[in-house]
Amino acid sequence: MTNNTSLSENQNMKDTTTLRYFTSIREQEPDTSIAITSIRTLLDVIKRSSAGTLTELTVELKSTVQLLITHTDSSIPSVKSGCELFLRFITLAVFDAFGIDECRQKLMERGQIFLNRALLSRQRISEYSQEFIVDGSIILTHSYSRVVLALLKYASQFTRFKVFVTQSEPDKSGLKMREELEAIGIPAICILDASVACMMEQVSLVLIGSEAVVESGGIINKIGTYNLAIAAREMNKPFYVAVESFKFVRFYPLNNRDLPDDFKYKSSTIARSSEINLANEHPLVDYTPPVYITLLFTDLGPLTPSAVSDELIKLYI
Repeated sequence: MTNNTSLSENQNMKDTTTLRYFTSIREQEPDTSIAITSIRTLLDVIKRSSAGTLTELTVELKSTVQLLITHTDSSIPSVKSGCELFLRFITLAVFDAFGIDECRQKLMERGQIFLNRALLSRQRISEYSQEFIVDGSIILTHSYSRVVLALLKYASQFTRFKVFVTQSEPDKSGLKMREELEAIGIPAICILDASVACMMEQVSLVLIGSEAVVESGGIINKIGTYNLAIAAREMNKPFYVAVESFKFVRFYPLNNRDLPDDFKYKSSTIARSSEINLANEHPLVDYTPPVYITLLFTDLGPLTPSAVSDELIKLYI
């Protein structure tokens, strides 16, 4: 009984350290994406791990992913996609001939390679998408997106344009997007979510970020994205998605009803599911089918939605 208690306390201490590390990055580096934060957390777990075998270390890493999903109020699609690809990449190599310490070192080396590639994603996306933003454009974006902000900052060096930003309920994150665009000299106006159809006729293109890209080439993103996509298609406006390839996830929803609760709600909300009716809660994300998407601007290059499944196969094989 004492041994079990000691093991439980030790695991609780490890979990606390992991969550504290994750939270410290979120607080000290707010511009770092959730997926990147999760990857860095996994690297830290590898560094601190006392696992005696590669199998034990793999189990520990998978447990960490579950910990981040259930104990942080972060974007679960971003956490899952980034962690799944990271774990797939670092375990592709064969380590049978090495001891656990050498395995740990090689996993960290491969993990750092993956992280370095991921950190270059926004710059590559900005460069690949430059030709699609022409002088005098009026761009409509939704909520707050770090990759869209980086893309527009890069594009502003070569072209002049202005941006409409949806207010983005329920957290009004569009206000932050407008402030940061204005801070770097890009004219931006915040509009009501309900006015997107009305404003769409003035718009040259829609450009949004994404929390995850699913196997069909559709996207999971902040609630209200689907509304924008429908309005854009009705008025024949290009609908572009700027997203890093580490947000590609092995998941194939057919409609919004297929989204699991851990995608739609915060972990703290799900933890209270015995006390509340989740059906009465405000979903945080929606699913936009690939038919509404013109192109995805990724660090792999511009992709059509139909090309996403091919890229996922490459990433996971």
